[in-house]
Amino acid sequence: MRELVIVVNSLPPNPNRASRNWHANRKAQKDFGVLVRMCAVSYLNGWLEYQMAMRETINVDWEPLPRATISLQFVIPTSKRGPVPDVHNLLMGLKPAIDQLTARERGTGRNRTAGIGIIEDDGDGLTWGTVEVKREGDDEQTIITIRETK
Repeated sequence: MRELVIVVNSLPPNPNRASRNWHANRKAQKDFGVLVRMCAVSYLNGWLEYQMAMRETINVDWEPLPRATISLQFVIPTSKRGPVPDVHNLLMGLKPAIDQLTARERGTGRNRTAGIGIIEDDGDGLTWGTVEVKREGDDEQTIITIRETK
């Protein structure tokens, strides 16, 4: 059974944030997806390959998982005031990041993108494990654990 743990030192953007228009929200989500992609490449291939992937000169040597379970952990720093973010908003902000992890091409024309191929598709072969939001430590983190299932 293969397993991949991606740690991102940020939380997904809130897609319902009223202070930004729809275009700014979409750009923030897309940027978070690219950040998750680069963290996954870094985990799989190490720092040198990460730098090369930033310049799009390598492919990740990983056979896509046909069936997988994704568990999520969102860490909120203890110093951050206010209520813990809504879990549903965090999950909605994570959608472009999950798209970046798939092997499927999306979009048309200049908007055409393809994920890095960690998972085969985010449809029927993908199941959701635990989703946890906790307040601890000094840094924001999103921890994505992908486990191969049979």
